[in-house]
Amino acid sequence: NERLFILILMHLLKNIRAVQNMNDDAKNCGLVFVKTYKTGSTSVAEFLSAIAYVKGLHCLHPSSGGNYREGELKMRAKRGEIYDMSFRHPTPRLDEDALENLIPNAKWVTIIREPIARFVSTMFFVKKIGMRYGFDPIRIAEAIRNKQIPPDDANAFCENFAHVLSGRRGTTALAYSDSPEIIAHDLILRLEKRNYLVLVQDDLLSSLAILALEMNWTPDVIQGIGISNARKSLVSGGRRGPKRQTTNNQVSCQSGSSCARAVLQCNAIDQHLYLHYKEVFARRLAAFPNLQLWIDAIQAATPGHAISSLPGPWARHYPINCQLHNPNAPPQRHTWRKLHSCQGPGEK
Repeated sequence: NERLFILILMHLLKNIRAVQNMNDDAKNCGLVFVKTYKTGSTSVAEFLSAIAYVKGLHCLHPSSGGNYREGELKMRAKRGEIYDMSFRHPTPRLDEDALENLIPNAKWVTIIREPIARFVSTMFFVKKIGMRYGFDPIRIAEAIRNKQIPPDDANAFCENFAHVLSGRRGTTALAYSDSPEIIAHDLILRLEKRNYLVLVQDDLLSSLAILALEMNWTPDVIQGIGISNARKSLVSGGRRGPKRQTTNNQVSCQSGSSCARAVLQCNAIDQHLYLHYKEVFARRLAAFPNLQLWIDAIQAATPGHAISSLPGPWARHYPINCQLHNPNAPPQRHTWRKLHSCQGPGEK
Protein backbone atom coordinates (compact mmCIF):
# COMPACT_ATOMS: atom_id res chain seq x y z
CA ASN A 1 0.00 0.00 0.00
CA GLU A 2 2.84 2.37 0.82
CA ARG A 3 4.47 1.65 -2.54
CA LEU A 4 1.17 2.25 -4.33
CA PHE A 5 0.72 5.54 -2.46
CA ILE A 6 4.22 6.67 -3.50
CA LEU A 7 3.55 5.79 -7.14
CA ILE A 8 0.26 7.72 -7.11
CA LEU A 9 1.96 10.70 -5.47
CA MET A 10 4.76 10.69 -8.05
CA HIS A 11 2.19 10.54 -10.85
CA LEU A 12 0.30 13.51 -9.39
CA LEU A 13 3.50 15.54 -9.03
CA LYS A 14 4.43 14.75 -12.62
CA ASN A 15 1.04 16.01 -13.81
CA ILE A 16 1.32 19.17 -11.71
CA ARG A 17 4.76 19.91 -13.18
CA ALA A 18 3.41 19.32 -16.69
CA VAL A 19 0.59 21.82 -16.11
CA GLN A 20 3.03 24.34 -14.63
CA ASN A 21 5.35 23.95 -17.62
CA MET A 22 2.41 24.37 -20.01
CA ASN A 23 1.35 27.56 -18.22
CA ASP A 24 4.93 28.88 -18.22
CA ASP A 25 5.20 28.19 -21.95
CA ALA A 26 1.91 30.00 -22.57
CA LYS A 27 3.08 33.00 -20.52
CA ASN A 28 6.38 33.25 -22.38
CA CYS A 29 5.30 32.51 -25.93
CA GLY A 30 4.36 35.06 -28.56
CA LEU A 31 1.43 34.93 -30.92
CA VAL A 32 1.13 35.11 -34.70
CA PHE A 33 -2.42 35.53 -35.95
CA VAL A 34 -2.57 35.09 -39.73
CA LYS A 35 -5.49 37.17 -40.98
CA THR A 36 -7.68 35.87 -43.79
CA TYR A 37 -10.23 37.90 -45.73
CA LYS A 38 -13.90 38.30 -44.78
CA THR A 39 -13.68 35.78 -41.96
CA GLY A 40 -14.05 37.99 -38.88
CA SER A 41 -10.27 38.31 -38.68
CA THR A 42 -10.38 42.06 -38.00
CA SER A 43 -12.57 41.48 -34.95
CA VAL A 44 -10.00 38.94 -33.73
CA ALA A 45 -7.16 41.41 -34.42
CA GLU A 46 -8.91 44.14 -32.41
CA PHE A 47 -9.42 41.69 -29.55
CA LEU A 48 -5.71 40.83 -29.65
CA SER A 49 -4.74 44.51 -29.77
CA ALA A 50 -6.72 45.18 -26.61
CA ILE A 51 -5.18 42.17 -24.87
CA ALA A 52 -1.73 43.40 -25.91
CA TYR A 53 -2.37 46.78 -24.29
CA VAL A 54 -3.53 45.25 -21.01
CA LYS A 55 -0.59 42.83 -20.86
CA GLY A 56 2.04 45.24 -22.23
CA LEU A 57 2.81 43.20 -25.33
CA HIS A 58 4.62 44.72 -28.30
CA CYS A 59 2.89 44.35 -31.67
CA LEU A 60 4.33 44.11 -35.17
CA HIS A 61 2.96 46.50 -37.83
CA PRO A 62 3.95 47.60 -41.36
CA SER A 63 6.43 50.45 -41.63
CA SER A 64 4.29 52.43 -44.08
CA GLY A 65 1.36 52.19 -46.45
CA GLY A 66 -0.73 49.95 -44.19
CA ASN A 67 0.74 46.79 -45.74
CA TYR A 68 4.08 44.99 -45.57
CA ARG A 69 6.26 45.54 -48.63
CA GLU A 70 8.00 42.68 -50.44
CA GLY A 71 10.92 41.58 -48.27
CA GLU A 72 10.10 43.97 -45.40
CA LEU A 73 9.60 41.30 -42.75
CA LYS A 74 12.79 39.51 -43.71
CA MET A 75 14.76 42.77 -43.61
CA ARG A 76 13.37 43.72 -40.18
CA ALA A 77 14.11 40.23 -38.85
CA LYS A 78 17.73 40.59 -40.02
CA ARG A 79 17.94 43.87 -38.07
CA GLY A 80 17.13 41.87 -34.94
CA GLU A 81 13.68 43.29 -34.25
CA ILE A 82 11.67 41.21 -31.79
CA TYR A 83 7.93 41.46 -31.02
CA ASP A 84 5.36 39.67 -28.89
CA MET A 85 2.43 39.59 -31.27
CA SER A 86 1.41 39.91 -34.93
CA PHE A 87 -2.16 40.20 -36.19
CA ARG A 88 -1.95 41.97 -39.56
CA HIS A 89 -2.68 40.71 -43.08
CA PRO A 90 0.38 38.81 -44.38
CA THR A 91 1.09 40.95 -47.42
CA PRO A 92 2.25 40.49 -50.13
CA ARG A 93 2.34 36.87 -48.99
CA LEU A 94 2.75 34.88 -45.77
CA ASP A 95 6.43 34.64 -44.79
CA GLU A 96 6.40 32.21 -41.87
CA ASP A 97 10.20 32.06 -41.56
CA ALA A 98 10.53 35.83 -41.14
CA LEU A 99 7.62 35.96 -38.71
CA GLU A 100 9.16 33.13 -36.71
CA ASN A 101 12.31 35.24 -36.27
CA LEU A 102 10.39 38.40 -35.44
CA ILE A 103 8.11 36.62 -32.92
CA PRO A 104 10.06 33.73 -31.40
CA ASN A 105 8.30 30.75 -29.79
CA ALA A 106 4.97 31.92 -31.17
CA LYS A 107 1.58 30.28 -31.03
CA TRP A 108 0.29 30.22 -34.62
CA VAL A 109 -3.38 31.05 -35.12
CA THR A 110 -5.69 31.75 -38.05
CA ILE A 111 -9.43 31.72 -38.80
CA ILE A 112 -11.65 30.06 -41.41
CA ARG A 113 -15.22 30.72 -42.55
CA GLU A 114 -17.82 28.65 -44.40
CA PRO A 115 -16.87 29.27 -48.08
CA ILE A 116 -20.32 30.14 -49.45
CA ALA A 117 -20.99 32.78 -46.79
CA ARG A 118 -17.47 34.15 -47.23
CA PHE A 119 -17.92 34.37 -51.02
CA VAL A 120 -21.17 36.35 -50.69
CA SER A 121 -19.61 38.65 -48.09
CA THR A 122 -16.62 39.24 -50.38
CA MET A 123 -18.97 40.05 -53.26
CA PHE A 124 -20.39 43.00 -51.33
CA PHE A 125 -16.94 44.05 -50.11
CA VAL A 126 -15.16 43.98 -53.50
CA LYS A 127 -17.82 46.13 -55.08
CA LYS A 128 -16.10 46.63 -58.42
CA ILE A 129 -16.52 42.90 -59.09
CA GLY A 130 -19.93 42.67 -57.48
CA MET A 131 -21.33 45.54 -59.53
CA ARG A 132 -19.77 44.29 -62.77
CA TYR A 133 -21.64 41.00 -62.45
CA GLY A 134 -24.85 42.34 -60.91
CA PHE A 135 -24.01 40.96 -57.46
CA ASP A 136 -24.74 37.50 -58.82
CA PRO A 137 -22.53 34.79 -57.20
CA ILE A 138 -23.13 32.36 -60.09
CA ARG A 139 -21.91 34.84 -62.70
CA ILE A 140 -18.86 35.76 -60.61
CA ALA A 141 -17.93 32.12 -59.99
CA GLU A 142 -18.28 31.30 -63.69
CA ALA A 143 -16.17 34.33 -64.65
CA ILE A 144 -13.43 33.16 -62.27
CA ARG A 145 -13.46 29.61 -63.66
CA ASN A 146 -13.28 31.06 -67.19
CA LYS A 147 -10.29 33.20 -66.14
CA GLN A 148 -12.15 36.44 -66.90
CA ILE A 149 -11.20 37.91 -63.52
CA PRO A 150 -7.56 38.72 -62.60
CA PRO A 151 -5.82 36.25 -60.25
CA ASP A 152 -5.62 38.72 -57.34
CA ASP A 153 -9.38 39.23 -57.40
CA ALA A 154 -10.01 35.54 -58.05
CA ASN A 155 -7.96 34.65 -54.96
CA ALA A 156 -10.06 37.07 -52.92
CA PHE A 157 -13.25 35.20 -53.86
CA CYS A 158 -12.10 31.61 -54.25
CA GLU A 159 -9.79 29.44 -52.13
CA ASN A 160 -8.71 32.47 -50.12
CA PHE A 161 -7.90 30.54 -46.95
CA ALA A 162 -5.74 28.09 -48.89
CA HIS A 163 -4.14 30.92 -50.87
CA VAL A 164 -3.18 32.98 -47.82
CA LEU A 165 -1.95 30.09 -45.66
CA SER A 166 0.05 28.53 -48.49
CA GLY A 167 2.27 31.62 -48.67
CA ARG A 168 2.17 31.46 -52.45
CA ARG A 169 2.33 34.45 -54.78
CA GLY A 170 -0.89 35.58 -56.45
CA THR A 171 0.24 35.15 -60.04
CA THR A 172 -2.24 32.30 -60.54
CA ALA A 173 -5.51 31.43 -58.85
CA LEU A 174 -5.99 28.25 -56.83
CA ALA A 175 -9.54 28.19 -58.17
CA TYR A 176 -8.08 26.74 -61.39
CA SER A 177 -6.63 23.70 -59.61
CA ASP A 178 -7.66 20.19 -60.71
CA SER A 179 -6.53 18.48 -57.47
CA PRO A 180 -8.27 20.22 -54.55
CA GLU A 181 -8.13 17.19 -52.22
CA ILE A 182 -4.35 16.87 -52.60
CA ILE A 183 -3.77 20.59 -52.07
CA ALA A 184 -6.02 20.60 -49.00
CA HIS A 185 -4.25 17.55 -47.55
CA ASP A 186 -0.80 19.07 -48.09
CA LEU A 187 -1.86 22.35 -46.48
CA ILE A 188 -3.27 20.55 -43.44
CA LEU A 189 0.08 18.80 -42.98
CA ARG A 190 1.86 22.14 -43.32
CA LEU A 191 -0.32 23.78 -40.68
CA GLU A 192 0.10 20.81 -38.35
CA LYS A 193 3.88 21.26 -38.42
CA ARG A 194 3.45 24.62 -36.70
CA ASN A 195 0.55 23.37 -34.59
CA TYR A 196 -1.82 26.04 -35.89
CA LEU A 197 -4.94 26.82 -33.89
CA VAL A 198 -7.64 27.36 -36.52
CA LEU A 199 -10.54 29.45 -35.23
CA VAL A 200 -13.98 29.17 -36.81
CA GLN A 201 -15.97 32.27 -37.72
CA ASP A 202 -19.25 30.40 -37.19
CA ASP A 203 -18.60 30.51 -33.43
CA LEU A 204 -16.39 33.53 -32.86
CA LEU A 205 -17.06 33.78 -29.13
CA SER A 206 -15.99 30.20 -28.48
CA SER A 207 -13.03 30.67 -30.82
CA LEU A 208 -11.76 33.66 -28.85
CA ALA A 209 -12.39 31.85 -25.59
CA ILE A 210 -10.31 28.85 -26.72
CA LEU A 211 -7.55 31.19 -27.91
CA ALA A 212 -7.52 33.03 -24.58
CA LEU A 213 -7.48 29.81 -22.62
CA GLU A 214 -4.64 28.31 -24.66
CA MET A 215 -2.66 31.54 -24.25
CA ASN A 216 -3.30 31.44 -20.49
CA TRP A 217 -5.18 34.77 -20.54
CA THR A 218 -7.48 34.68 -17.53
CA PRO A 219 -11.10 35.92 -17.52
CA ASP A 220 -9.97 38.85 -15.34
CA VAL A 221 -7.54 39.97 -18.06
CA ILE A 222 -10.26 39.73 -20.71
CA GLN A 223 -12.73 41.72 -18.64
CA GLY A 224 -10.17 44.51 -18.38
CA ILE A 225 -9.75 45.14 -22.09
CA GLY A 226 -12.64 47.60 -22.47
CA ILE A 227 -13.92 46.46 -25.86
CA SER A 228 -14.90 49.35 -28.16
CA ASN A 229 -18.05 49.67 -30.24
CA ALA A 230 -16.36 47.92 -33.15
CA ARG A 231 -16.09 44.80 -31.04
CA LYS A 232 -19.83 44.55 -30.56
CA SER A 233 -19.37 42.23 -33.54
CA LEU A 234 -18.38 39.48 -31.13
CA VAL A 235 -22.03 39.21 -30.07
CA SER A 236 -23.90 40.82 -32.97
CA GLY A 237 -22.62 38.96 -36.00
CA GLY A 238 -20.10 41.10 -37.85
CA ARG A 239 -17.72 43.99 -37.45
CA ARG A 240 -20.09 46.29 -39.32
CA GLY A 241 -23.12 44.98 -37.42
CA PRO A 242 -26.46 43.71 -38.66
CA LYS A 243 -26.69 46.14 -41.59
CA ARG A 244 -24.16 44.22 -43.68
CA GLN A 245 -25.90 40.95 -42.82
CA THR A 246 -29.24 42.28 -44.04
CA THR A 247 -27.66 43.18 -47.37
CA ASN A 248 -26.15 39.73 -47.72
CA ASN A 249 -29.47 38.10 -46.90
CA GLN A 250 -30.89 39.59 -50.09
CA VAL A 251 -28.77 37.04 -51.99
CA SER A 252 -30.11 33.48 -51.82
CA CYS A 253 -27.18 31.08 -51.94
CA GLN A 254 -28.42 28.27 -49.73
CA SER A 255 -26.71 24.92 -49.42
CA GLY A 256 -27.62 22.62 -52.30
CA SER A 257 -28.77 25.43 -54.58
CA SER A 258 -27.30 26.15 -58.02
CA CYS A 259 -25.68 29.21 -56.47
CA ALA A 260 -24.01 27.17 -53.75
CA ARG A 261 -22.78 24.58 -56.25
CA ALA A 262 -21.28 27.30 -58.45
CA VAL A 263 -19.48 28.90 -55.51
CA LEU A 264 -18.14 25.59 -54.20
CA GLN A 265 -16.80 24.65 -57.62
CA CYS A 266 -14.21 27.39 -57.23
CA ASN A 267 -13.82 26.79 -53.47
CA ALA A 268 -13.30 23.03 -53.37
CA ILE A 269 -10.01 23.32 -51.46
CA ASP A 270 -11.41 25.70 -48.86
CA GLN A 271 -14.49 23.51 -48.47
CA HIS A 272 -12.28 20.52 -47.63
CA LEU A 273 -10.33 22.66 -45.17
CA TYR A 274 -13.46 24.14 -43.62
CA LEU A 275 -15.05 20.74 -42.99
CA HIS A 276 -11.77 19.43 -41.56
CA TYR A 277 -11.18 22.34 -39.19
CA LYS A 278 -14.83 22.52 -38.20
CA GLU A 279 -14.45 18.96 -36.89
CA VAL A 280 -11.14 19.78 -35.19
CA PHE A 281 -12.77 22.82 -33.58
CA ALA A 282 -15.64 20.69 -32.24
CA ARG A 283 -13.12 18.39 -30.57
CA ARG A 284 -11.37 21.37 -29.00
CA LEU A 285 -14.69 22.63 -27.64
CA ALA A 286 -15.34 19.28 -26.00
CA ALA A 287 -11.86 19.35 -24.41
CA PHE A 288 -12.55 22.54 -22.42
CA PRO A 289 -15.47 21.94 -20.03
CA ASN A 290 -14.96 25.32 -18.30
CA LEU A 291 -14.91 27.33 -21.53
CA GLN A 292 -18.11 29.17 -20.58
CA LEU A 293 -16.14 31.18 -17.99
CA TRP A 294 -14.04 32.68 -20.79
CA ILE A 295 -17.07 33.17 -23.06
CA ASP A 296 -18.85 35.04 -20.26
CA ALA A 297 -15.77 37.24 -19.74
CA ILE A 298 -15.68 38.20 -23.44
CA GLN A 299 -19.39 39.01 -23.44
CA ALA A 300 -18.99 41.06 -20.27
CA ALA A 301 -16.28 43.16 -21.92
CA THR A 302 -18.70 44.52 -24.54
CA PRO A 303 -20.11 48.08 -24.22
CA GLY A 304 -22.75 48.73 -21.60
CA HIS A 305 -21.05 46.96 -18.70
CA ALA A 306 -18.69 49.84 -17.80
CA ILE A 307 -16.04 47.51 -16.37
CA SER A 308 -13.02 48.83 -18.24
CA SER A 309 -10.36 50.39 -16.05
CA LEU A 310 -8.37 51.76 -18.98
CA PRO A 311 -8.00 55.56 -19.07
CA GLY A 312 -8.73 56.21 -22.73
CA PRO A 313 -9.20 54.63 -26.13
CA TRP A 314 -5.58 53.71 -26.71
CA ALA A 315 -6.11 50.01 -26.11
CA ARG A 316 -9.08 49.79 -28.41
CA HIS A 317 -7.60 50.39 -31.86
CA TYR A 318 -4.42 49.37 -33.57
CA PRO A 319 -2.56 51.73 -35.93
CA ILE A 320 -2.32 51.49 -39.70
CA ASN A 321 1.47 51.62 -39.47
CA CYS A 322 4.01 51.15 -36.68
CA GLN A 323 4.49 54.18 -34.43
CA LEU A 324 7.48 56.44 -33.81
CA HIS A 325 8.34 57.67 -30.33
CA ASN A 326 6.79 61.03 -29.41
CA PRO A 327 8.01 62.46 -26.05
CA ASN A 328 5.24 65.06 -26.07
CA ALA A 329 2.40 62.54 -26.19
CA PRO A 330 0.16 62.11 -23.11
CA PRO A 331 1.07 59.15 -20.86
CA GLN A 332 -1.57 56.77 -22.22
CA ARG A 333 -0.70 57.69 -25.79
CA HIS A 334 3.00 57.19 -25.06
CA THR A 335 2.31 53.67 -23.80
CA TRP A 336 0.17 52.93 -26.85
CA ARG A 337 2.88 54.20 -29.24
CA LYS A 338 5.53 52.16 -27.45
CA LEU A 339 3.53 48.94 -27.70
CA HIS A 340 3.00 49.56 -31.43
CA SER A 341 6.45 50.99 -32.07
CA CYS A 342 8.58 50.43 -35.17
CA GLN A 343 11.34 48.78 -33.16
CA GLY A 344 9.52 46.56 -30.71
CA PRO A 345 10.57 46.43 -27.04
CA GLY A 346 14.01 47.77 -27.96
CA GLU A 347 12.71 51.34 -28.45
CA LYS A 348 13.75 53.80 -25.74
